[in-house]
Amino acid sequence: MSSQPTLGRVDSMDQFRGFTVLSMFIVNFAHFQAISPFWKHNDNYVTFADWIMPGFIFAVGFSYRLTILKRLEKFSAMTTYSTYFRRSLALILVSLMLYGFGGDFKRWSDFSAEETIQVTNAEGQMEEVQVNKTFQFVMRLIKSNLWEVLSIIAVCQIFVMPVIAAGPLIRFVVMLGCLGAHVLISVWFNWAFVHGDQTNWMVQLWHTGGNRCWDGGFFGIMSWSVAMLAGSLVYDILASNTRKNAGGKIFLFAAVFMIIGYILSCGTRFYDIPLDEPQPDKYASDPMVPDFSKAAGRGLSGLLAEPPFIMPPHPDQKATNARLEKKKELEALPDLDEKQQKELEKLSRSLLGAQHYDYGRQWNYWMMYKRMVSVSFILFATGVAIAIYALFILLSDIGGMHIGVFRTFGMNPLAAYAIHHVVGHSMHSLAPNDSPLWYCWFITFVFMAINYLFVRHLEKHNIFIRL
Repeated sequence: MSSQPTLGRVDSMDQFRGFTVLSMFIVNFAHFQAISPFWKHNDNYVTFADWIMPGFIFAVGFSYRLTILKRLEKFSAMTTYSTYFRRSLALILVSLMLYGFGGDFKRWSDFSAEETIQVTNAEGQMEEVQVNKTFQFVMRLIKSNLWEVLSIIAVCQIFVMPVIAAGPLIRFVVMLGCLGAHVLISVWFNWAFVHGDQTNWMVQLWHTGGNRCWDGGFFGIMSWSVAMLAGSLVYDILASNTRKNAGGKIFLFAAVFMIIGYILSCGTRFYDIPLDEPQPDKYASDPMVPDFSKAAGRGLSGLLAEPPFIMPPHPDQKATNARLEKKKELEALPDLDEKQQKELEKLSRSLLGAQHYDYGRQWNYWMMYKRMVSVSFILFATGVAIAIYALFILLSDIGGMHIGVFRTFGMNPLAAYAIHHVVGHSMHSLAPNDSPLWYCWFITFVFMAINYLFVRHLEKHNIFIRL
């Protein structure tokens, strides 16, 4: 066990968690057409939304390290670790009750029914086989349907449990191992597994058919654990330094994460395609191993990925460019008839964030890809979360700033998470997807205010839900 000194309650972490919860409210509710993609999740590049989940996991890693060191001083290792294991299982149960199982059985006979899937036979040809529907239901749950944020946090806690109390060098090496292992298994099978490629041997072994994952699926835990281990390392920095020194070191730590994440994302430039080529497939034929010969004749700018938060080229960028030109033509007209006005409004909403590029790009592992939880994504997004936390050290621990809303949500994040799920289900009936921008932000503010009232009520009565 590490001899790391322990801290009491850390105000900056409460403020950071509260800011993360409030950000989550915006991202999870404001799915309107008029809202910029900057506020929404996007598979192939990082937006404001994409640091939030790594931010939660980072915060859990910080608190995990803090609390386990305290518990190990008071209780035996068996008692301490079994407590965290039970809590993690309970958190998985909470996740399942909030989000369901990703499928259902409409009739009793469905439990014993068979589903048709395709597999590769000994001759390399695809053929149809029958698989028990209950078995497939369970395997799809384990592969993809289970992995909402609470379940991911719970399983990451179990995954890193053997090293969470170890010294920083061991945790750093394990973090590097997780990154390397995720790349290796993605080369081996995980890219095709996540995307439901029915020719993939792991898909056939699990009998999951064309079912796709999100947020990394079963093997994404390797990448998500990087954020949790990073949180534990940031705790060590804070516990071993003055707040002023810790803030600078933690920001440097964040910068290293973001820089390495961005550099790795530049591998996506080897998947650029000329606009005059026939319509390409969305996904590259070899998404893991770039064709480095494409570097020939390019300057540095031709090898650098787009800045984070900027929408990259689409595989069918030629069509996107044409729509951008059409939008520009309509905007230049002095008077628009009703049909043209509707067309312009439709184009404006569908092209929010879109950029003009002289090339397209196929999707690949090296882009900041949340569905895969690629190494470039998890490093950059975790770095953003750490940098934001460093800012809260400066503002809260050093500057004395304490925002009540952040405190309320930050001290009761699990309650806030569960409540926002229920409130959002009701409030979306008052939030048409094609609402004007002013109403989008108004109803989002109302949604956040209702959540605040509930969580603040719990705080006033000293009710805090923790697992």
